[in-house]
Amino acid sequence: LKVPAAIPPLPLPSRCCSHGRELSDPLVPLLCLPDPLWLLQNVPHKTALPEGIRVGTVLRIRGLVPDKAGRFYVNLLCSEEPGSDAALHFNPRLDESTVVFNTLERGTWGAEERGSGIPFQRGQPFDVLLIATEDGFKAVIADSEYHHFRYRIPPGRVRALEVGGDLQLELVKIF
Repeated sequence: LKVPAAIPPLPLPSRCCSHGRELSDPLVPLLCLPDPLWLLQNVPHKTALPEGIRVGTVLRIRGLVPDKAGRFYVNLLCSEEPGSDAALHFNPRLDESTVVFNTLERGTWGAEERGSGIPFQRGQPFDVLLIATEDGFKAVIADSEYHHFRYRIPPGRVRALEVGGDLQLELVKIF
């Protein structure tokens, strides 16, 4: 069996067949791949935060909500071990048209808080900022404050950021 040195590239159309977008559109790589499995190939994603989180820390999560998305999540975990406490569980639920905020401490979920409405749409990109303030995490979505979740677990205990569920993750940035 002889393997060719190089496989010639397939010709690309000028527009995405399912969305009609020009190939120069930066969302084409996110929206127009033929295999639906690409949607989940880069999650769950985990980033270690060995220094923890301090007041003023900003976590930016940018991605795309797939057309058939149910739920996705962002967890701020107190260790990288399975079952660790979560200082913040940020959980957009498109299947329920809500966003849930909560903590997980010693294996028990706290009281859920829900944001007002759902600022995410299937098939659309999103950009979320989670900002550590003096007294809680401020969630900013589409340049507007969406919800303020008061600390139940001190942010200094956070050691990892985890993103998963039904989303195509484009960027995780901590500054």
